[in-house]
Amino acid sequence: MQSFNLWTALGKPLADVEIDYMRYDKLRYKRAIKRNQEHDGNEYADSLNGMLLQKDMDSFWNSWMSKFGKQQVTSVVGGGCDDKYS
Repeated sequence: MQSFNLWTALGKPLADVEIDYMRYDKLRYKRAIKRNQEHDGNEYADSLNGMLLQKDMDSFWNSWMSKFGKQQVTSVVGGGCDDKYS
């Protein structure tokens, strides 16, 4: 934010050292966000894996459902569809 505020205070020059600092800081910020998102995904997968290894199936499926939801039940049987389900 400091580099962005400095860049805007200088009138947003298009070719100066301040814009380079601002772009560099912006890229670092985006990389940090991406790294944290990847870490959160890995942490969740590790948690599920641990539950499976401990054979704690109730916790595994509760966690799975909280992340991915329940599967939709199809209303088409034998090529026909009942109107009350659509």
